[in-house]
Amino acid sequence: MNTLIPILKHALLTAGLTLAAAAAVAEPTQEQSARQIAVASSKYAAIQELRDRLAQDLSDQYPEKGRTSVYIDLALPNYILQTITLNVDQNTSITRNYSEAQATALTKRGADRLYRFNAKPGKHSLAIEYEGYLKRPSGKKLAVSDTLSLDIETKSGSQAFILPVVPKILRPVRTLSQKGSRDKWNWKSEAADPRLDLVRYLRDTDNSYEALLELLRVAGPSDNTDTPPRGFHTLLAQVYADFGMRIQAMRAGIKARAKDDNPEALADVWLAIAELDYQREHFDDAETVLTFLPRDALQAKQLAVADLKSRILLAQEKYAEAATTLSSAIDNHNNDKKDNRTLSYLRYNYAVALIKSGR
Repeated sequence: MNTLIPILKHALLTAGLTLAAAAAVAEPTQEQSARQIAVASSKYAAIQELRDRLAQDLSDQYPEKGRTSVYIDLALPNYILQTITLNVDQNTSITRNYSEAQATALTKRGADRLYRFNAKPGKHSLAIEYEGYLKRPSGKKLAVSDTLSLDIETKSGSQAFILPVVPKILRPVRTLSQKGSRDKWNWKSEAADPRLDLVRYLRDTDNSYEALLELLRVAGPSDNTDTPPRGFHTLLAQVYADFGMRIQAMRAGIKARAKDDNPEALADVWLAIAELDYQREHFDDAETVLTFLPRDALQAKQLAVADLKSRILLAQEKYAEAATTLSSAIDNHNNDKKDNRTLSYLRYNYAVALIKSGR
């Protein structure tokens, strides 16, 4: 088990790099397409084997009857967590440090699992101590440290507790002990499924392989018939796309269209697959995939769509169409500062398209 994981990781990453390099220097041929499909099929077979081994390993180490997980999430987008210590039943202590990039990723619908243990049914005490700082508009940093303690009651079965990192000075006027505030500021049940939030956090911190492993643990063994949590297929499609597994990403994306309810996340799936097609110079396929984007997400993703669509058109020497696409996107953008980098690329490509089309 321990040797299979690094071997598969190396195979997934190196195969993806090899295919990307091949696509960058040559027109796609039937032989290249067949090779890409064969590599993706080999990856998929290895992943299924790993899935069963991970499920068995998880069951052996943490039997479902007492499996208890403790997560944290950041409830404030401008709070940068630096270090946190979790104490469980006053005899287990876990400390974790975070970079600014990791802390920022936690605020984007992400969660980190600090601890997993086998808990006997009954009451247990949890306490976190944490340090960080608030980002001020002036650029200054306000150091903020705090603690949060609570008692939980575990029952037979798998369960999770999410501790929100919210400094006391920024909590609502209502206290933790008052009815109505407990659920929001103390802990949440597994209904929010922090396992998927952990996968999002791992992907946002460039840990795609670890994200894949977590998704496989969520999926359970290959013969598992339980319905996966909402959002699972969208994340699965994204992870498959991360490793260049186009066919598997498409299948998961199609399932996500019917079962998931986050149009922007689903749009990211189709954009990733279309980008993969573009890199492999399968331009017709890339254009087709872009038509799958949910209408509800087109406004939020307009610059990303225009960027990819225009690059496809430029690669096909359709310069006038590329210029039209880019002009419309540039004129209609919402002046959001976070889009400045993308907008700069679009303006550059717009100039190229104008020159190439004789304008």
